[in-house]
Amino acid sequence: MQDKIETLQSSPVTKNLSDTGLHKIAAAFQKRSYASGETIGNTEASEVNQFAILARGTISVKIPHGVGESTVCILKPGDLVDANQNLGAANLYAEGDTQILRMSHEQFDGLVRAHPALMCHVIDGMVYNMRSILLRTNHLIAELKDFIYGSHNRS
Repeated sequence: MQDKIETLQSSPVTKNLSDTGLHKIAAAFQKRSYASGETIGNTEASEVNQFAILARGTISVKIPHGVGESTVCILKPGDLVDANQNLGAANLYAEGDTQILRMSHEQFDGLVRAHPALMCHVIDGMVYNMRSILLRTNHLIAELKDFIYGSHNRS
């Protein structure tokens, strides 16, 4: 339980929660581990529509192109993880030993009903974190465009 609390304390998703609030939601999370290089996604019907936060390791978000894949984003501990494949054609891969905290849609909804003010803070944190991930991704795309179109300085 303590490792769940530590993950939630360091996550931008739950940054505005008190210790009491963290304990209330920590119990609903289940841990799942992935080996380096393993594809992250929902493989069973029971895993669909889960709320997930990266606890340990990093995740590469890659999109297919031509004969391979390109990394468009790196998720770091504390970030939301879209294991539901809402990112379209993107694939998620564990980089190093990776651990994710997951909560079912039903558990999330139950917490919203039982603790609406608490979960408003969580939803605000989710929006903040998604914005941060989007900004990091936009930065990577800008660097890629700079490289492709040759507008960067070469000596």
